[in-house]
Amino acid sequence: MDIDIVELKSLVIYNWQRSGKPRWNRDQTIRETLMADDELRRRGLDPAPTFRANRLDERYVRTWTLGCHFSWLNPR
Repeated sequence: MDIDIVELKSLVIYNWQRSGKPRWNRDQTIRETLMADDELRRRGLDPAPTFRANRLDERYVRTWTLGCHFSWLNPR
């Protein structure tokens, strides 16, 4: 990766912006969040340890994603 983003939410937002700011739905956002966490893991980073520990719990991941208030899902 050519950037130095070390926060999970920030990496998801960066990837969304880089892809042209598409209208991701909740499921797509969750997939992208899991892929961003995988990327951070490959880089030896764990900026959201509670997320990573609970990423197999679909309810937790859904709640975490909606709680981030991503602008394309649920702006404040």
